[in-house]
Amino acid sequence: MEESELGFHFASTMVTFRNITTLEALQRIEKLKNRKVSPIDSIPARALKECPLIIADLLKKCFNNSLDESTFPTNLKAGDVSIIHKKEDDNRKRITDQSQSYHKSQKSTKD
Repeated sequence: MEESELGFHFASTMVTFRNITTLEALQRIEKLKNRKVSPIDSIPARALKECPLIIADLLKKCFNNSLDESTFPTNLKAGDVSIIHKKEDDNRKRITDQSQSYHKSQKSTKD
């Protein structure tokens, strides 16, 4: 069974969670990007980093309590999904360019 960084395990089709430590919550806070703001509660990452030990302990308690009570806070059920466009692969671009050139040459030979 492989464990993820977020404290849950994948066992075939079942996902199981484990309690987290204050240190794990602290490490997550440290990884936050300063210029990012949560769209759910509008708390800037920088604000969380101002008192990381207090925040980490609160997050740990909240997360672990949710697991212990088998509940999930309603306000945490929301998510913000955004599309991240990949830069075009040079190889793919070259194939596309060649394909367009081929179609243009076929069109000009028909005329």
